[in-house]
Amino acid sequence: MDTTDKTQNPALKELFGRMVNNMNEAYMLPADLIEHARLDSQHEAICLILGAPFPRQSGVDRLLSPRPDGYKPRVLDIGTGAGSWAIAIATACPHVEVVGLDVAPVNASTTQPENCRFEQGDAHTDLDRLGCFDVIHARAVLQGIKDFTAFFAQVAAILNPGGMFLTIEPEMSLFDEAKEPFGIQDANDPAKLLLVAEAVHSVLRSNYSFAELPKVRSILESVAGDPWERIAGDTFYLPVGPFLEDPSQRIAGELMRQASMKMPRGIQPLLILHGYSPEDLNRWAALAEDQMTNMTVKFYMKLEYYTSNPVAMSSDNAPGLKEFDGRLYNTTSESYLLPADNIEHRRLDTQHQAIITMLGGLTPVGSGVDELLATPAEHQPRILDIGTGSGAWAIDMAIKYPNAEVVGLDLAPVNPAAAPPSNCRFEQGDASISLKSYDVSEVLSLGGIIVIIEVEMGLYNEHKVPFADHVENVSNMLWSHKMAVTYVEATTKRNPSYASVSNIPEILGSLPGEPRELAKQSFFLVPCGPIESVTDREREAGKLMQRSIIEGTKGIRLLLLACGYDPADVDHWTQGALNEIAEGKAKYWVR
Repeated sequence: MDTTDKTQNPALKELFGRMVNNMNEAYMLPADLIEHARLDSQHEAICLILGAPFPRQSGVDRLLSPRPDGYKPRVLDIGTGAGSWAIAIATACPHVEVVGLDVAPVNASTTQPENCRFEQGDAHTDLDRLGCFDVIHARAVLQGIKDFTAFFAQVAAILNPGGMFLTIEPEMSLFDEAKEPFGIQDANDPAKLLLVAEAVHSVLRSNYSFAELPKVRSILESVAGDPWERIAGDTFYLPVGPFLEDPSQRIAGELMRQASMKMPRGIQPLLILHGYSPEDLNRWAALAEDQMTNMTVKFYMKLEYYTSNPVAMSSDNAPGLKEFDGRLYNTTSESYLLPADNIEHRRLDTQHQAIITMLGGLTPVGSGVDELLATPAEHQPRILDIGTGSGAWAIDMAIKYPNAEVVGLDLAPVNPAAAPPSNCRFEQGDASISLKSYDVSEVLSLGGIIVIIEVEMGLYNEHKVPFADHVENVSNMLWSHKMAVTYVEATTKRNPSYASVSNIPEILGSLPGEPRELAKQSFFLVPCGPIESVTDREREAGKLMQRSIIEGTKGIRLLLLACGYDPADVDHWTQGALNEIAEGKAKYWVR
């Protein structure tokens, strides 16, 4: 189906015979099949000149490489147009999630892979609803941006630490064979293509923001809060026509000629809107097309690109955190010793997915939570997620129950992978001292529910029988179990109450006040590793849990070092655990 038909999509309107977007008046180039075909040709030309869909020296390939822990990098293509770049990245990197955003519907010339999707929206207002990304790409879109500074600030806000923003923009001038800019042409000059280019330039200069295009680097540097750790840039040239000897450059030149042949008539609606005569524009377009067909003028387009890397979350810019051995930890409570940085938050995201896969939902079946929140109430339901971590559960609950107010509480700053909806917010605080602010003591008296889910730190073998405490150098020694047991030992030394985890039902029943009804007490097991004879759901959860445990093992290593265990022993245990996971020998269940 042609999604560029205005009768099928209100995001489009007709302007002097061409379809343009109806959402953003700053961008007035067409948004129809002819324009998308032009963008496809331009994309292929750029890839040939660069040798990839991005400048090779940019470092994007490093960010898109498969990761040992199975983490899926997220990529956003702003102003995706025909979707060419997004589809190319998704095809080359099937382990990556790619999102293409555009004000107009996308008419891709090829089928998009499963790991690629398109969203219709405006970069001015819709970036924060898409979540956070590791790579954000914007090519030839700034002419549609009304405020460069605000746009760059929004991009920085949704970039993950260690990520990259790549922007590529063409100069709105043409360059001769010596790569020198053409001057303004006389009306009688045969190079009528250049006249058209100058006309476009004069119109676009009337857009205040677009007049700032030559200052992109300085604008990036001036974004409030100094979000960039590093900004780098360079230029490259696209030949328009097959006039170079190098085969790749000749093909790129032919593709650019095909793309450029569509440009003179593609810009006509924009120029007519600004008072240019249709007769003059038709005459110029015919002469420009003749020029390119016969190659009477050989010229280049010049493009500039900038890569911007966000400042990584550190103890300097994230209150409540301290650094140890390259990882970040909370400074509020000595009882919780696992990391609190972006790496740990992405691990928690994976663990969250494993748990809800096993549960078949966000809360245990029979807990009564779904029934409680689905029942009409006089007041707005309120949900508190204590120790929210990455905020994944809180965000999912807020999405599932848009009528509820959801609050996530954590010792450390929350760095969610997805933007929270408007009914979800995060607070930084210690559950030991902050809960009275949320009236938790009144939850049960109001007919509410407290759900507690805890991980038992002993592991179970593939027959779901607890492992015995092993000694080293025994054939059936499981290093992952050794790490888990030692973690419990270290944590209990720092927080003696941790030894009471198994007594939670009794502790709840002994609380002062009205009797508490323990509505449901149960347990469930999540597999880790290639366990045979499991269901499809268990197999999927097992893959996720294995990814989580790989990164969790590294976090436990740092905890043990901080607790004074011998570094040589800790490294020996850690490497043993990671090796047995990598070799498929670690087959166990977490309860």
